[in-house]
Amino acid sequence: MRYFLLTVLALSGCSTVSQPAPIILENNEKDIYIKQVEQTVSESASALVAVSPQIPDGIPRELVQNQIDRLSGISKPSVSTVEVFKKIISTNDKEALQAQDKKADKADSELSKLKASAEAKDKELSIEKAIRADTEAKLERASKDKILWMLSCVGAGIGVIGLLVMVFTPFKVKGGMLIAGGSLAVSSAWILDSKWFGVILGTAVAIVVGDCLIMFVVWTHDKFFKKPEDKVT
Repeated sequence: MRYFLLTVLALSGCSTVSQPAPIILENNEKDIYIKQVEQTVSESASALVAVSPQIPDGIPRELVQNQIDRLSGISKPSVSTVEVFKKIISTNDKEALQAQDKKADKADSELSKLKASAEAKDKELSIEKAIRADTEAKLERASKDKILWMLSCVGAGIGVIGLLVMVFTPFKVKGGMLIAGGSLAVSSAWILDSKWFGVILGTAVAIVVGDCLIMFVVWTHDKFFKKPEDKVT
């Protein structure tokens, strides 16, 4: 009975080992890049909002409004920036317009650098994630192999004991059951790697329960119903 319990408990332990947490690596450069993109979109939408009243009614204004709506879905226009652009338009301030152009050029250059940095960081994190995943997989495999080796050794020992019981004692059936249990433990290496592991484990548990029930019935019969002259001396 013990060999069945040992095998099933070992298999159950293997099946209930907690899965490793997912590997999460943050890309701060990408976060900065996204914020900068949102800022650029907000400024573009603000410029269109400021210009929109100067555009005649009809399709031209509707077209500009459609673009404002699309950009606002990413980042809404800034009230203060809209006022700045409206002031430039109302005063026809060319110097302020040139200053805005220089600011936009600088922002675009920084945005390009941030994009390159974010992409480079993404590649670096992908490599690091792959290395970590490979390391965890190797550790998990090593732990699993250790358990399988233990089960194989225990199974082999049980099998040898069963053989000795069959050869040198009158308990042939029990010896055969020991050998069967040892074989089950040794074959657990294949069971653990099988896609049918759940079914096999359930079957093993059912066998243990059935074996317990049979042994209890036999023990009860021998204890209370078997005549003394029928017992093996």
